[in-house]
Amino acid sequence: MTHATPVDATPDDAGSRASPAPSVEPGTEWAWAHEETPEPQSRISAAEVAAILVVHDGAEWLARSLVALGRLDDRPGLVIAVDADSRDGSRDLLDKAVDEGLLDEVVDAPSGGFGQALQAVVPLLPRDHVWLWLLHDDAEPRRTALRELLLAVSAADPTPDVVFPALLQPQRRNHATRVSEVGQSVTLSGDRHLSIDPGEIDQRQLDPGDTLGGSSCGMLLTRSAYDALGGFDPDVPLHRDGLDLGWRAQEAGLTVRTAPAAGIHHRQAGRLQDRPGSVDPALDRQWGMRVVAAHATHPSRSLVWLTFTAMLKGVGLLLGKSPRAALAWFRAARGIAGDRAVVRRMHGRNPNAGLPIDRALRPTPAQTLRAAAERLFASFADRYRDLREDHSDTSIDALTGDDFSGGRSSSRLASPTSVVLVAMAVTALVVARHHLGGGHLVGPRLLPAPQDLGQAYRLWAAEPVALPGSNAPWIGWSALGSTLAFGSPELFARLLVLGAPVLGTATCLLLMRWVLRDKGRWLQAGLSALWGMGVALLGSTGRGLLATSLTAVVMPLAALAAVRWFALDRQGREPGPGDAVADEVRSRPGTAELWRAPASLALWLGVMATATPVFALVALPFAALHGLARSRWSGRTLLVAVGPTAMIATWIPRLLHHPGRMLTSADPLATAHPDLPAGMWLLVGGSVGGWTAWLSAAVIAATALAAVAAAIVSAFAGRSGPLGWIGIAVSSFGLALVLGKRAFLLDGAVARPAIDVWLLMGFGALVVSLALSYDDAARREGGRVLTRSLMGVTLALVVAAGVAWIPGDRIAALSVQRSSLPSYVLAVQDSPRRSRTLMIDLSSQGVVSWNVVSRTQPRWGSGEQNPAGDEAAALALGGLVKQIAEGATSDELAQSLRARGIGHLWLRSPSTAQASGLNNAPGLVPGYVDDSTRVWTVSEGATYQPPARRWGVASVVVESLVALLLIGLAAPVLGTPSGASPRRARGEVDR
Repeated sequence: MTHATPVDATPDDAGSRASPAPSVEPGTEWAWAHEETPEPQSRISAAEVAAILVVHDGAEWLARSLVALGRLDDRPGLVIAVDADSRDGSRDLLDKAVDEGLLDEVVDAPSGGFGQALQAVVPLLPRDHVWLWLLHDDAEPRRTALRELLLAVSAADPTPDVVFPALLQPQRRNHATRVSEVGQSVTLSGDRHLSIDPGEIDQRQLDPGDTLGGSSCGMLLTRSAYDALGGFDPDVPLHRDGLDLGWRAQEAGLTVRTAPAAGIHHRQAGRLQDRPGSVDPALDRQWGMRVVAAHATHPSRSLVWLTFTAMLKGVGLLLGKSPRAALAWFRAARGIAGDRAVVRRMHGRNPNAGLPIDRALRPTPAQTLRAAAERLFASFADRYRDLREDHSDTSIDALTGDDFSGGRSSSRLASPTSVVLVAMAVTALVVARHHLGGGHLVGPRLLPAPQDLGQAYRLWAAEPVALPGSNAPWIGWSALGSTLAFGSPELFARLLVLGAPVLGTATCLLLMRWVLRDKGRWLQAGLSALWGMGVALLGSTGRGLLATSLTAVVMPLAALAAVRWFALDRQGREPGPGDAVADEVRSRPGTAELWRAPASLALWLGVMATATPVFALVALPFAALHGLARSRWSGRTLLVAVGPTAMIATWIPRLLHHPGRMLTSADPLATAHPDLPAGMWLLVGGSVGGWTAWLSAAVIAATALAAVAAAIVSAFAGRSGPLGWIGIAVSSFGLALVLGKRAFLLDGAVARPAIDVWLLMGFGALVVSLALSYDDAARREGGRVLTRSLMGVTLALVVAAGVAWIPGDRIAALSVQRSSLPSYVLAVQDSPRRSRTLMIDLSSQGVVSWNVVSRTQPRWGSGEQNPAGDEAAALALGGLVKQIAEGATSDELAQSLRARGIGHLWLRSPSTAQASGLNNAPGLVPGYVDDSTRVWTVSEGATYQPPARRWGVASVVVESLVALLLIGLAAPVLGTPSGASPRRARGEVDR
């Protein structure tokens, strides 16, 4: 018999008797919505709290803080203000607040820091006030702030000893309230670490929890905890005092919590430099590192680490063009390096220093790196927004009027800069689609990148065999670029060679913005794109000229520095209303700006001189021309004249030994037989490459004709600037044609001058001339026809250049290859023997190509000298190659190879006679690779010892110091008046 389960029974009730459903009276089903929830009650009365307000020169905002205290829903049992030697009207406001009943008393204290001010009043408090609520004079508590703090204490188990509220940014009308911090922690290097994202909106969404510490503003703690910890540490007077006290409380086994429901609006006047006499921002960093070292198990070791990381951060910020932040870190590093006695004193005062605490209270290395990466990408985004300069042109009429107000606005997504840079990047990927696979990118003048970042830096510190001086400094810049490219030299090489048109466009935009100012945004972007694609059309990327690609990126920056220097460094006159640089001079007329432009020029010319040394000599005419034009000679003139030479100082002995190296670029001996010039085709890469080469030549010729025509029109109007740049272009192209037909011996091998840099300079001069002609026409009445014509010509040139670039024929000579040597040969080269391999290519009829490779060859820098070493060794190896090619090998061949550290012999496409001669040579063991390649091993092994390094480390130190000096001057670190740091924008948080 089957039993049915009642429909209102649960599965657990199956088989049991169901009780009837309760009846519901009509109209009562929504009664719960009308029930009043009783407010939670605190176990602690506000009468047990003593609120202490510390005041120091805060008259500007003190009145609002006092009013906020008077409006609290729960008034503390005692409200005392401590006047820390205020020199403004703060004391008058405090006395008035006492008269009005907002304060119970005012106590005087010295201005030695927040903790010292508290020590003047806490010992005098009645013992019935068991809780201390600490406030700053720039804090405005919400009405419920104290009640929420007491509720958080009552609800927690165990009862907290120290509680930190949520600090909110100052209130702004019609803006959401944002959270500054809810407790804080600290990284291994002393940086603040917050548990919230920057700019997080306060939606009461945060939960209370444990924390390492926090700001002393709004802190609520028990009187017993304050006494047990000895108050605030006197060696951390400001900013990090609350963090230190919370950390000491954690080490002592006390409970430290957050209360996000308790909100206090905090101006952070001291940290944001709004308070008169604010401390140097470097002290905030120094005190953060001081706290970390004092709580370390081994403070002395921690101080060494902190000093090193502070210097490293300063260098990184200096390279990232954040001079003030870099200077603050350098000062902090100097300060913490001398804090040994202070840290030891802090460590000794804390009996629990170094005891383990909950690891969750400190950020992990992964969290620290993630936060640093977020700040880095945010900085890149800010720089990109600055580069776009696509601010809206909307007027107040457009914002407040009707639909016909006539205001103009620009779309941020469709700004000229964004459109051109995205189009260039996509095109570059399309062009390079066949060069993105695994392996090494190589070309006619591009050697493979180092295997890893360590090898890149070792090549910088190495030196040429049997030659004086250091290795080429451009290798150091390549190692630095590889570091920024996520530590991958191969990625850096591909970004620089294949992405040179995009990077060149970005830097040229900065130059065009200066030349054209606010005129012709699309023309600025178009001329910049023309320059970027010109780098490819001139053949620089197609042959894999690594240093020339770098020159293409840096050259617009050097030109910008030059024009800024000539425009800003003026003597005896103020800029007039019609002056193109009037606003710039008026906005930054200080010493720092006057040093920035020449230092930038010296830096960029020095970067180009590290690969093409002749640019160090180019700095001399720049300095002389400026001195003659301005009738003044100063330290800035000397800086431009000698700065680039100082960057290559340790390389000069090598240049004096082979003066022809002055005219060459990176790896001048990368190929044994450089491409021969082909008449006027030198101007587009040296050889005819089909219709794209013809179109490239047509684009360059059309650019020259347009620039000359526009310059002539400007000259008739009385403006000679564009014509002067035409003269620079003619001189550069003429020099390229003359040098392209020359050859000379460099270290016993044939080398040719670098003409690519002169082609770039000539083409860049044409682009600048076009921009100046447009600027002249835009200033002139009736120049609309000329400006429109120039814009149309520029558009046609950009389209034609793109058509010539997109098929990829201009980079057809580049390829992605893997090593041709067998793995066992590579293993021997990487072993302690470090033997070398003689590679001979006999595949071309009548042409014998040979090279010597080792553990670091072929790599960047190995083309700086003859593969054999010196001229004598090259001649000797050339004789051995001749024997092998003729098939007449001697019995001493193996012995000769062994004496030169050669352990393997590699031949491509050897004839039967050549292979038989080597098989019969004593001491050579034959082996096979494939149908066209043979390898012979030299018996008894060969060992190659590289020469001792004499100049390598010295060159790294000298080049780095000179570059950092120029970067520091170019960024402006100098010129801050009276050593005071400039005020930052309110709401900006310095982490």
